[in-house]
Amino acid sequence: MREAIKPVAGTLAGVLVLLLVPGVGAATTRPKAYFVADSGRTLVPVTVRGTPRTPLTALAALVAGPNAGQRAKGYESPFPTGARAGGINATGSVATVALSGRPLLKLSTIRRLRPVSSVTYTLTSFPALNNVRFSFDR
Repeated sequence: MREAIKPVAGTLAGVLVLLLVPGVGAATTRPKAYFVADSGRTLVPVTVRGTPRTPLTALAALVAGPNAGQRAKGYESPFPTGARAGGINATGSVATVALSGRPLLKLSTIRRLRPVSSVTYTLTSFPALNNVRFSFDR
């Protein structure tokens, strides 16, 4: 049985978004990338393979999207075509991620929550990270 998380819908106010996810990832020993399924309504965790297991490699796995086997299960990338993760900076328990690409800015608020939620859950699967900040560039 697959573990799934239904994200709570909200709004994105302004350009900088801070999501606090207390306790998420505290018991996780292997980082996970969270893809979307069910037409974007569900986040599905997939264990990040390879080394090193860092927030950057987990974010890279998320941006790369699901492999063929995962796509066959209905998993999709949370990012629209042309969107990019420009980088990550982790300081203490806070990760700051720069997302860029015009396609992100054209998304509705609810659809913009897909990549934000996926990145948040992916990065907080690391026990040391509890908070994720985002900046959106064109």
